[in-house]
Amino acid sequence: MASATEQAEWATLVDCASPNPNVLQVRGTFPPALNWPSLLERAQEHGMLPLLTQRLQAMDVSLALEAIRNSLRESQRAQTALTLRLTAELFRVLERFA
Repeated sequence: MASATEQAEWATLVDCASPNPNVLQVRGTFPPALNWPSLLERAQEHGMLPLLTQRLQAMDVSLALEAIRNSLRESQRAQTALTLRLTAELFRVLERFA
């Protein structure tokens, strides 16, 4: 059986995946002893790290430790850089077919 912290991590990811997330509901899933590294790992495993980052930015930033916020910012920066590289590659492919 999953611990209360694991259940909160899954509930957080489910709330973040909702097309109409309720910020108060998401905020309510953060127990004081939330295992942030584990939450980030689960989000990464399921491809939800960018979405988790976006949802957390809409909330009180004091919910996450500074190190966690820095990790999320770095992850977001890396994702943006990858997206730009892929977009550039798509334009190069498009030019070859033009």
